[in-house]
Amino acid sequence: MAWEEGTASALAISSQLAAHQIAALNSKLPTLWPPGPYALASAATPVVEGLLGRSRRRFSCFVVLDRGPLRDAVVAMPIEVGLEGVRRVIEPKLTRQEQTLLENAIEM
Repeated sequence: MAWEEGTASALAISSQLAAHQIAALNSKLPTLWPPGPYALASAATPVVEGLLGRSRRRFSCFVVLDRGPLRDAVVAMPIEVGLEGVRRVIEPKLTRQEQTLLENAIEM
């Protein structure tokens, strides 16, 4: 997980949690998938508002990557949207370990 990119109270999550807490979260995350229909609808609503030009927030959405070993992989990435659709996919900076974990997860 890209804990260096996530923030809470304007600080990196990794600076606010101990290593054992991050490890515990990493172990629990796989059990949270797949989300239910209400969770999906709740997440989609602000994205639609952004597409209608009513919000300038960034959203985490599924995108198809078009680079290197991850080409044609579908992953959740932060995006910016507007009236014209997806304006930009924002690729988080990953450590080598996080990049390897991502590539291994996609190969499964």
